[in-house]
Amino acid sequence: MKEMVHTRGFRQVDQVTDAQYYFQFLDEFGAFESVQECRRLMLQLMDIRAGYRLLDVGCGVGDDVREMAQLAGETGQAVGLDNSQVMIAEARKRSEGLVLPVEFIVGDAENLNFPSDSFDGCLSERTFMYLDARRALEEMIRVTKPGGSLVVFALDLDAISIDSSRRELTRKIVQFHCDNHRNGLVGRQLARLFKEQRLTNLTLKPHSLMCSFSIFKHLYSRLLITAEEASVITKTEGEEWFNEMAEAERRGVFLFVEPGYIVGGRKPK
Repeated sequence: MKEMVHTRGFRQVDQVTDAQYYFQFLDEFGAFESVQECRRLMLQLMDIRAGYRLLDVGCGVGDDVREMAQLAGETGQAVGLDNSQVMIAEARKRSEGLVLPVEFIVGDAENLNFPSDSFDGCLSERTFMYLDARRALEEMIRVTKPGGSLVVFALDLDAISIDSSRRELTRKIVQFHCDNHRNGLVGRQLARLFKEQRLTNLTLKPHSLMCSFSIFKHLYSRLLITAEEASVITKTEGEEWFNEMAEAERRGVFLFVEPGYIVGGRKPK
């Protein structure tokens, strides 16, 4: 488990013995400029003011929560929700000693345990692929005050770009990666979901994440074994494909891009 993340691993963090591995993965991923730029764009769309009460659905170790709390100031509050007790414990630990109005809660994104109209804004980053996206969005809308902002970033895993000479094999692996999530296509569906919920002031920003070979290795080492077990690829195909990626990294030409969409809107008044 230390050397690989199962594609559904973030739904099972509380069942593993080495949760620190997941924290390190999130820290490495979050350090990429493309991920930081995504967060900056999301926070801009949130239009956070002093005194706002805010919610991050699927908060992980709480990076977005702490940033929102800084923007909301001493009179505001930022709440992080995650289904993992381990993630929430780590988020609380990382927030100790900070003079920030933050709170972290274990909960279900599809059944939020908050009264209606509780928050001035809600955010969710790279979480909808694990959820019933429509239900999760409906819940975010319910707990947001009229006129409040909602911002979601979701990946389109079926459109991942990996530079490989094995075109058909790459397509099979990428599709398997997508299908191994509850909703790997949610990125391309997100704008429609916002429109169907009659949210106003809609904004759509395509945004791609440039990922390193290290992240690729985390994601695909285990995935290739799972794809082999499912008879999607052979062991030889998986090994040759992975070795091609390792060679590309050695030559400085490795490319792995995860496309996604930032969608923002407001709850009608």
